[in-house]
Amino acid sequence: MAKLVSIITPCYNGEKYLDRYFNSILAQTYPAIEVIFVNDGSRDRTEEMALAYGEKLKARGYQFIYIYQENAGQSAAINQGLKIFKGEYLNWTDSDNYIPDNSVEKRVAYFEKDPELGLVIGRTVLVDDVDYKKVGQINEAAFEPAPRPLIEDLLKGYSSSTCTCSTMVRSSMFRDAMPDPPQIETPREIGQNYQLFIPIMFGGKTAFIPEVLGYYVTHKDSHSQARKTFGQRMHILDVANETLTSISERLRVDEAQKAWFMNKITEYDCKNRLRVLQYYKKTEGLEGIISKLKQCGAYDESVRRTVLKIKYPFIKKIGDRIWKFKNK
Repeated sequence: MAKLVSIITPCYNGEKYLDRYFNSILAQTYPAIEVIFVNDGSRDRTEEMALAYGEKLKARGYQFIYIYQENAGQSAAINQGLKIFKGEYLNWTDSDNYIPDNSVEKRVAYFEKDPELGLVIGRTVLVDDVDYKKVGQINEAAFEPAPRPLIEDLLKGYSSSTCTCSTMVRSSMFRDAMPDPPQIETPREIGQNYQLFIPIMFGGKTAFIPEVLGYYVTHKDSHSQARKTFGQRMHILDVANETLTSISERLRVDEAQKAWFMNKITEYDCKNRLRVLQYYKKTEGLEGIISKLKQCGAYDESVRRTVLKIKYPFIKKIGDRIWKFKNK
């Protein structure tokens, strides 16, 4: 008998994308799927469409659970699903993404071959939100089946590996790695990936599947792309640092791993702050950032050059002009 796969999907005003999302689930070759759809206070036709597709999913032999909450953000919506999911394998993905018809089956097969696997990651194609043409692909070239490179990838402020539409976790290992019951903090500023991926990366083996298993829809007008003020950017980094520190305190790892993780939190927090200072042409807190980077052994040549450009903006201008001249 096929093991149940739970898919938790938060959605806010997603009517434009729901046909493609739900049809990709209905087309799956895997026979045992539970869809937990959490409507995060949508004001469009999301509820109507979700309930209609829910009936189609049930007719297909899948389980469907619909939850409505007042708008509270993706993390809060995912928490609703974490309270009740029953699958032996778990995936969470946004409602604007979609998957090829063998995606779930391929991921489950990897788990079935290796009982020590906690996380599998497939290749992801980036498409635009107008005609779904390919605009890029998640770069797995540097992928290593070990937690540290993946965790560092997340700490940089982005991930080239862990796009949720093409990942899956083993529920037993996920539950062991998370608080009991599984739940995450809900800071809207940084989303949920830190809190959902980092514990399981420490808690079990990770495997990469070299096949396209998900399509990630990019949005030019998304709030993550919106222009933010210097203060807003720094606030986001403050929230991220607080959340990561909280994660480190709950990790079930030895002291050496925890020390490594705390050191990396400091390193990437400082490096991300340097990027913000450089972008906004600010120097606030620069000396403190330099001091922390030296303490954690991360004050390398690349950082030194960035610091010089922040302190002396004319250096950056000269470098930019040289680069433009060489690339004419």
